[in-house]
Amino acid sequence: MSHRNSTSKSTQKGSAIDKVAKSVDKFSVRGRRTRAQLLEAAQRVFERNGFVEVRVADIVKEAGVAHGTFYTYFNSKEEIFRAVIEVHQSTIEQSASGTSLPRRSTPRARIEASNRAYLEGYAKHSRLMELWWEASVLHTDLGDLLEELILYNIRRTEQFLHKLKKAKSIAPDVEPAYAARALNAMVMQFSIRIFKDGADKVDIEKAIRTVTNIWCRGIGLDE
Repeated sequence: MSHRNSTSKSTQKGSAIDKVAKSVDKFSVRGRRTRAQLLEAAQRVFERNGFVEVRVADIVKEAGVAHGTFYTYFNSKEEIFRAVIEVHQSTIEQSASGTSLPRRSTPRARIEASNRAYLEGYAKHSRLMELWWEASVLHTDLGDLLEELILYNIRRTEQFLHKLKKAKSIAPDVEPAYAARALNAMVMQFSIRIFKDGADKVDIEKAIRTVTNIWCRGIGLDE
């Protein structure tokens, strides 16, 4: 019998980084290792077999743990899939924050770094992202999580565009709210299409350069 409560939408507010931290802080060091082991196994099984076909039994077998151990940490395959996604989302958020860039980096450098983080993250987990889109149709909470990621990216972009507009670094007729949604839709749909046949068929540097050029030219960035 699980001692965890089923996650609800109301408890899942905030960034993925916050969610991942809160989801593990209740466990011991050993418990965190076991939970991480289950997450890694679940990702492999989901990517190999697809979301619909996977059973909890497949995950515990891959992880090499007892069936009951699974329910110490997760209530269902849907919940562990969500946890896998949140870890992936957290990684993208951390990379996209651009904290590794020098403080005086140019706007183009920041845009390129953000696009690189997103595209490289998508390339690394393109199968997982494909499954997420599929699962979001079947499960409302997974659809909500996908919407959270989209809105997170839009908010970050809109704030960035407001700063650039205030500094008069972009075209004066750019509307940050609309531009943020258009630019994020472009990057997202580009990622879906370009990685559809596998990340190994994509020249990632050309992809990053192309998206960054379109991004910068679209807002009239003064480079």
